[in-house]
Amino acid sequence: MSSYTARSTRFTCSRRPVRADDDELKEEADKAAENPQPSPEEIELTGKIKMIEAEGGFRLQIAQMERDGKMMALAEGRNVSLEQIAAELEKVRMQMDSKERIIATEVAVQTANPDMGKGGGYI
Repeated sequence: MSSYTARSTRFTCSRRPVRADDDELKEEADKAAENPQPSPEEIELTGKIKMIEAEGGFRLQIAQMERDGKMMALAEGRNVSLEQIAAELEKVRMQMDSKERIIATEVAVQTANPDMGKGGGYI
């Protein structure tokens, strides 16, 4: 019969602190300098800004829902479809954009040539 003898293996750790290389320490210091910790005031202001942005988003959604409701009421009152109302609104929007471009062009020409265009009206 053979006998088995268990051997114990003992692991030891040195209690010396682990030190990183000087290059690693310098790299960590550079990163810390590039990304400083924000002050409590900055954190508070950032939170307030995010809350205001969120409220603005909610207000925009509410305004869009109110607009949609008014468009539905208008369509029902005029006995037309929402698509027809949307088409009319787009037509008006395009006309306004065209007028704005004309006015911007007139202003640019008058600014470049102050003596020209004293008669008023279109270019």
